[in-house]
Amino acid sequence: MPEIQAMLTEAIAISKETGDKYAIAHMQRLLGNVAYSAGDLATALSLLEQCIQFYKEGGDWQGMGYALILYGAITTAQGKYEQARKLFEESMAVAK
Repeated sequence: MPEIQAMLTEAIAISKETGDKYAIAHMQRLLGNVAYSAGDLATALSLLEQCIQFYKEGGDWQGMGYALILYGAITTAQGKYEQARKLFEESMAVAK
């Protein structure tokens, strides 16, 4: 997994240089998923919060929906069921 993290981190840096917010958000979501899989929930949540903001600003509702689902899965893993439910509901609302 360290190789994947390094590649995604490099992709984020390149995307920041070019100003491609969609790519930044997408790579942050993928990196958040990697962090979640590695058990680093705090990093995963931080990355997802950032990418959700980028998706909102760019109007990418599909990307935002995926990020909200992952965010909900992480909060479920933390035992924060009410917060997770709200995130899942928000992802469904975005999908409509």
